[in-house]
Amino acid sequence: MKRYILLCLIALLPAVTGVFADAAIDYGGALSNRTGITLTDETTLSQGNGLSFWFTAQGVSTGFTFRAGYTFVYDGEADPQVTHLPDIQTLNLYGNYPVSTLGLSRFRFDLGRLRFYDHSRYVIDQNLDGIRFGFFYPKASVQASVGTSMLPNKSSNPLVLSKADVTDLTEESVFMGSPRVVGFLEAVFTDIFKQELTLSAGFQEDLRYLFAPRSQSLVTEGQEVFEPEAGGLVDTQYAGVGVRGNITGGLFYSTFFTLSTGRTLSYLTDTGAVSGAYAYTPIISGAGGASLNLYLPAVMSSAAEVKVLLSTGDGSEARTSFYEDSRTATPALFIPITAKPLSFVLAPSLGNLVTAGASYSLKPLSWLESFTFGDKLQASVNFSSFWKYKNGPVSFSVPNTASEKAYIGTEADIALSFRPFSDLGVSLTGGLFIPNGASGGPYDAVGATGTVTKLELSASFSF
Repeated sequence: MKRYILLCLIALLPAVTGVFADAAIDYGGALSNRTGITLTDETTLSQGNGLSFWFTAQGVSTGFTFRAGYTFVYDGEADPQVTHLPDIQTLNLYGNYPVSTLGLSRFRFDLGRLRFYDHSRYVIDQNLDGIRFGFFYPKASVQASVGTSMLPNKSSNPLVLSKADVTDLTEESVFMGSPRVVGFLEAVFTDIFKQELTLSAGFQEDLRYLFAPRSQSLVTEGQEVFEPEAGGLVDTQYAGVGVRGNITGGLFYSTFFTLSTGRTLSYLTDTGAVSGAYAYTPIISGAGGASLNLYLPAVMSSAAEVKVLLSTGDGSEARTSFYEDSRTATPALFIPITAKPLSFVLAPSLGNLVTAGASYSLKPLSWLESFTFGDKLQASVNFSSFWKYKNGPVSFSVPNTASEKAYIGTEADIALSFRPFSDLGVSLTGGLFIPNGASGGPYDAVGATGTVTKLELSASFSF
């Protein structure tokens, strides 16, 4: 694996050298610190310290960006509690060219370790190694991307869709990420009745079967013995549509819907039978959301948002675990590629989940024109409530797994950030999660955690 990485770097050298010939070069580093405390029935501490270095070279039409670093993480709730994370965060050779043929106005390519994301950022939003081509027209654009999640560090950039992925996270002999290939095609039309329309299609394919050491734990289709800690391959495809635009003045809206198909390994038992057998079954699921955003720059740079998200799932009779363990021939759990946290404390991801929330942010000192740093302080509050789509597993642990109550709980977060200079920033975030511990609720269980409070102080300095 190290040889492969070295060969890739050597292959990029001629192109990078060409960029450097007439490029504006910049470089530097950054220090970061994050200290957190979580208060439940007991107190848990977390600590993260990071050191990174970056280098950029920008030519007339081409450029190169590199960023690598090391992070030390201590988390009292994790296993293991201490993690060392050396990683290449960005390695991007790109070109951006004006074009005047075939109706094009601009062409762009990106090669290396890139940020992959869909238009909603709820299906995928993470670093992968690959290539992206972008074709830009006056009122439209088309971008095609393909990459792999196998080379990035598994801990700093986790991609978890199967039981084998979960096992890899705690396996010390595994350093790299999940062996998957990901591809996305996205078309954006910027003026459809003065609204922006986005159409997208994507896929991720599990390549674990190609690597002997990492495929040994895979369950074989047709196997009759049930293995609760093992699973198979998980492949998914996505077709999405999104619309956003201006309603009036500073009021904007955004909506999206994603249909997902694929396959997962299910343990199927005939009616009346004691045992069954494993078989791959098709997935049909979906996720969608809508938001309203109000911007009031004259009122201390205020911004307000209300948002609703919904993702399909399976009932407890059809699935016993969020990762695989399907017991039905028609699984409907929505499986995003990136498990994006939807809040600060509970931090759930899409999949058998409905959430509704509201947020508000402002710069409380921006009206003090004589104060130099008046517009450098920002405050925000966020409220979110969560429900199960069906009475089945979700992405986080629920003490009362037999609960048939949909309502999970409500979270309130507040954040303060102060950046007096472009290279210095400090932020303080606090959150309070109030679970549904009512009779028969998801948190109505002996020893269940009550209200959860979390505080986090972070700082960063660039040089």
